[in-house]
Amino acid sequence: HLLILFNADHEQSIPFALPKLAAQCGAWERLFDTALDKIDSDPPKAKGEEIQGSYKVLPCSMVVFRAHVPRDNGSPAGR
Repeated sequence: HLLILFNADHEQSIPFALPKLAAQCGAWERLFDTALDKIDSDPPKAKGEEIQGSYKVLPCSMVVFRAHVPRDNGSPAGR
């Protein structure tokens, strides 16, 4: 799963409720937040910071999250 949050407001932070995930997906991992000074996950397979519940997106910023979806080897997508 991929989740991208945008806040185009120039003054106010916006709290977003993160979608609930199935238990096998674990938690949302923040890959980066343009309001922060560092990237959470440089290499594509590196683990980002786990975030649950809600996330406050600062003014004029974007945040990208991912959640791993386990492969189902019996489905066409898992082959």
